[in-house]
Formats: sequence, C-alpha cells, structure tokens
Amino acid sequence: MALPRASLHYLDAQELKIETGDSLTMADEEQYRFGYVKQGGVGIHLYVNQQETSALLESGTLFLLPAESRCTIYNRATQKAHVVLVRFQWTGEEPLRSSLAGQSGLNIHHLRLPQAHNWMEAFLKGNRADLSAHFQLQSHLYALAAALMEHIHHQANGPDLFDYVEQTSQYMREHYEEPLNIEHIAQLSGASPSRFYRAFKQYTGLSPNKYVTYIRLNASLRLLASSNVTVAEVAHEVGYQDEYYFSRLFKKHMGLSPTEYAARAQKRLANLSPVFHDDLTVLGINPLISLQRGWSKQPDRYLEQIRNARPDLIFTSPVPEDIYQRLTEIAPVILLYWKRYSWKERLRKISNALGLSTVAKWWLDHFELKVKNAQAHIRKFLGQEPFLLVSVEEDYFRVFGTQHKRIQQLFYDELQITPPAFVHHFSALNVSSLAELAALGCDNVFFLVPASVADTYCSELHRKWQALKGHLVRNTCFIIRYEGRLKYNAGIIDRLVDHTVVRLQKYSQELQKNPS
Repeated sequence: MALPRASLHYLDAQELKIETGDSLTMADEEQYRFGYVKQGGVGIHLYVNQQETSALLESGTLFLLPAESRCTIYNRATQKAHVVLVRFQWTGEEPLRSSLAGQSGLNIHHLRLPQAHNWMEAFLKGNRADLSAHFQLQSHLYALAAALMEHIHHQANGPDLFDYVEQTSQYMREHYEEPLNIEHIAQLSGASPSRFYRAFKQYTGLSPNKYVTYIRLNASLRLLASSNVTVAEVAHEVGYQDEYYFSRLFKKHMGLSPTEYAARAQKRLANLSPVFHDDLTVLGINPLISLQRGWSKQPDRYLEQIRNARPDLIFTSPVPEDIYQRLTEIAPVILLYWKRYSWKERLRKISNALGLSTVAKWWLDHFELKVKNAQAHIRKFLGQEPFLLVSVEEDYFRVFGTQHKRIQQLFYDELQITPPAFVHHFSALNVSSLAELAALGCDNVFFLVPASVADTYCSELHRKWQALKGHLVRNTCFIIRYEGRLKYNAGIIDRLVDHTVVRLQKYSQELQKNPS
C-alpha cells in the first residue's frame, strides 16, 4: 500500500510566558502550531468552526493547534508558565491531514514528551539563515509530528482517558477551593460520562465528587488545626460557601464538629521522632517542633529547645531513662515503641492520645478504598506472578523478604503482591549489582526509588533490567517513587499506594499499545 505523501516546513518559534492567573488568546491562523509546555501547568481552550474543547496540560507535554483555530492558554499553576509555540506549514493528502488535525471530532491531541525540551531550545535559538541549522530544525519538526502521529494511532480505538484523568485529579488537588463542575469536566474528556466516571474511580479509588470532598476535608483539617480562623473562613477557603453545610459535612465524616476538632488539634505538640511526622500530618496537625534522628545524642541542646517551645504534649520513640525523666518535667510524654506496632496501630494510638480517633478512622477508611482499588489493578495486570521488592540505595540494591514486617504489611499483606518463594527466608538481602539481582531468578521487580534520583537514572535502570531479562516473552519492571526515607508512616504508605496505582495504569497503557 502506498504511503500518503506529506511535507512540513518550519516557519518560526516563540516562547510565551504567562503569569499565574493570567491567560493569552491567539486569533485564528492559517498555519499549524505545535505547542510545548516547558514549565508549569496550563489549561487550553480550543475553538474551531464553532466547536470548542479543552485540556489540562502539565510540564513536558506536546500538543497540536490545528490551522484556522482560535486558542486561549491560561496558567493554572502557582508559578509562571512557559509555553513554546512552533509554527509550520503542512501539505499532504487529505487522510493524513484529517488525522493530524483531529477532524474526526474536535480534540486537543497531546502527549507527554519530555525529550522535546532540548528541541524547543533549538527552535528558539536556531538560525534559519544557516542551512545546517535549518535542516536540524526540520528534523526536530518531523520528530514531533512522528511522535504525535504514533500517539494518535495508538488512540484509534477511542479516547485515552488516563492522561486526562491524571491531569483532572491534579487540577482538583490544586484548585479544590474553586467551584468544580464535574459534569462539564466529564464532557471535556471526550468520552461518555459513564466511561469518565469509571476511569476516574479506577485511578483514585473514589468517584470525582467523593474525591473532591476528601481533598477539601483534608485541607480543612490543616486550616482548623493551625490557625485561629473561624469555621466560616475555613469553609470558604476549601470551596464551601455555606458554612453550615460545611459543618454538617465535616461532622458526618469526622465524628466531630469543626470547633471540637480545632480545640483538640490546636495543642502545642513536640514531635521527637521523624517517623511520627506524617502520622500527625494525615490528622491535619503540624507539630510546633519536630526533631530529626540522633537528637538524644546531644540532649542538653535539644531539651532546652523543647523547653523553650512550651509544648502541651510530647511524642517520642524510646529514649534513655534519664532523658525521658527530663522530658516529663517539661510536658506530658507519649512514649511509643513504634517498632512493636504496625503503622496503622501507631496511627490509632497517636489519634487516641489527641482525642482524634474518629479522624483517624475516616482517613483509614479512605485508605482501605485505595488499597482495594490497587488490589484490583494488581490482580488484573500482575495476577499471581511473583515480584521482587527492591529499594535502590546509593551503591547497592536491598531486596526485601517477607520477614521484613513493614514491607510485608504493605506490599504482601495489603496489596497482595505475590513474593518469590526464596524471599520467605530473610528480612533483607543486599546485592551489589543489577546483574546479581537478576541472577536471583525472579523475572519481575518493583524498584523503590527516592524522588531525588534523576529520571534518566530510572529510565536506564528500566532499560538495563529489560536487557538482562530480554530472553523472556514478558517481564515487568516498575519504578515506584518515594520522598525522603522509607519511614513506614501513614503519609509515606499512602503515597506509595498512589504511585503503585499510577504505575500500573501506565503499564495498562503500554499493554494496549504493545499487546504482544
């Protein structure tokens, strides 16, 4: 079959800088434009032939503005947004033009393409009078078109909702205080409302309306715990204009009125164990003072700091008896032998000490919904395939066994990931190289990687694992990010589950694109 003929000709490029809350409208233009979100997050409204559509785009996203279209780009982030527009002429046969322009139903075609960042710099700096530079820019232009066409080809069976749902959930987290028309958001997805709602629940474990409520109530906890604002002010801050409705909703979910919660949560707390920090955070509480590991090695210095803070209550992990006695002279002390408990038990003990057990129950109930959603993804995409759980350390890999209680509780018990048989015999095993890890005999792996590690390292790690296991028909390697240290508290566990679900969703996309 003869290939359709088409040609692209680069014209010029410009960089738009849009301040927070501002927007920029561009009039109809005969030429096509590739857009690239270089920094920040933007919303796009596209108008073509009395039709309109919208999309929410993050940094690293490429999108296409068809010819004869009018477009408004607005900054929806808290920092200045940078968008590069590359204008070009296009000639070709009608079928290719229809596909590229998205004429079969108006749509803003877009895809995540972080590698285009350097190409955009070349467009902005390129000298069109230099023939070699011109050819280089032309090659970049064709690479952008090829990437977009491949993406459109993979979406031929219908709208790909994953990116839209991901962006929508992020938009809700960033703009929960604004009026949110869920029905309109569903319409903008390009799919039927029922399909959008189903996809959203698969991604978050909650319906869109329940997700917004969860985010708003979480935000209200932080406000009520940290300031002397009125209930009405908090209600307005989190998106409820009727403070009486907010109060009823808060008490229904939390088991306490907003005033009762504030009275208990506004205690002056000293937290002397970093493990407890995110346990307190999910209850809405930011301690007056938080110390890092090792503080008890210099007790005089830190005890003075604690005394000067005048706390109402002190949370600490085990410390020497003499230090404990000196702490009790400052304020009542809650001593938690945290290694003896599961993270859930510890969260309950902390909440009980503060009179906030109903708030912990509300949070744990939502966590269980997330876990059930994650379990469904794991059963669907991973089945009973055994997986290694491996943390990436600075110069070695740590393989976790089922005797590592905290890892077992989350990944093996909660998420029901199947462990390889040999990991039942140890807590943790350190190996020095990826080849040594691959030689253990398990074909599938979850790598737990600190958020500070570069994306390029993660990509290379994935490529090397696939190369080491390349003889297999199918093998899987998942990169799960986490922030700071693996402290196994409520906040860290919650984010690990979120990241696991996102990675499994991306895996689903990859399977659809490459079913073999």
